[in-house]
Amino acid sequence: MTGNVNGQVVMEESGQPLEYASIFVTQGAGPAPDIAPLTDHQGRFMLDGLPEGVWTLHALGSAGETGESTIRVMADSRITVIIPVRKQ
Repeated sequence: MTGNVNGQVVMEESGQPLEYASIFVTQGAGPAPDIAPLTDHQGRFMLDGLPEGVWTLHALGSAGETGESTIRVMADSRITVIIPVRKQ
């Protein structure tokens, strides 16, 4: 069973969306899927078909900004997540 994720990457200090950040599934309830969507101009991204379980999502911006969030995916559900990032 799988679920879907709607997310947004924002700068931690300002709350401004971060475009062109790569999203990686780094840990989870099984092998990490081989997908790495990019955020759009509003910092938004989608991950469809993520297997059920707890997963860690890592965001990496084009200027080295990084952050992560942990989510729980339920079968046939849509999860919303915000990943705050900061410059390194």
